[in-house]
Amino acid sequence: MPRAHVVVRPPTPEDLSALLSMWEELRASSGRNGPLAPAPSEQRLRSRLAATADEPGFQGVVAELDGIVVGMATFQVRTMGPFVDAPVVQIDYLHVRSGFQRKGVARALVAAATTFAEEQGAEHVSVHVLPQLREANRFYARLGFAPIVIRRVASVTTLRRRLGADPDGAAERAGRVARRRLVLKARSSRAAAPV
Repeated sequence: MPRAHVVVRPPTPEDLSALLSMWEELRASSGRNGPLAPAPSEQRLRSRLAATADEPGFQGVVAELDGIVVGMATFQVRTMGPFVDAPVVQIDYLHVRSGFQRKGVARALVAAATTFAEEQGAEHVSVHVLPQLREANRFYARLGFAPIVIRRVASVTTLRRRLGADPDGAAERAGRVARRRLVLKARSSRAAAPV
C-alpha cells in the first residue's frame, strides 16, 4: 500500500486548534509537565506565530496528511556552542499525532529541516530527544543523528540545597511545600475521578 502524500508548510491561524492539541500531546508524552513545558495558551501561540513569521533563522512548520494537520516542528539556526561559530539548525517540538506515526510524517518534517539548513548555510542539524523516548531515539539514529552530549537540567532550589548554599533552609522548605502540593493535587484528582 503506497504512503499518503505528506505536505509540510508554515502554520496558519486556522491551525491553532491542532497545534494546541499537539502541544498538549507532546507535554503528556514527555513526562515534563512542569515549568520546562508550560501549558499551551491560544493567545500566546497566536502572538508567537505572528512574531516569528518573518524572523530570520527561524521556521515553524506543520505537516498535513490527506489534508489533516498531524505533525509539527520548529527549526532555528544556532551556533554549535558559545566558542564554536559553526551554524546548526536545531529541530524543536517535532511531534506526530497519535495514530499517524509510521506514515512518513516525521521523516517529511526532518526533510524540511534539512532543506531549511541548506538554505541557511548550516552544515548540521541537531535535535534534543528525551532518553526515555526509545522509539524517537531509534528513529533519529536510523537517520544518522549521533549523540554528542547529554543535557541535564536541575532546579535552582535543588542546586542550592546540594551545593550547601542555602544556610537558612529556604530551598528545602520550598521543596517540601512543592511535594505536599503535588500529593494534595493527586489526592484531589483521584477523589474527583468518576467511579
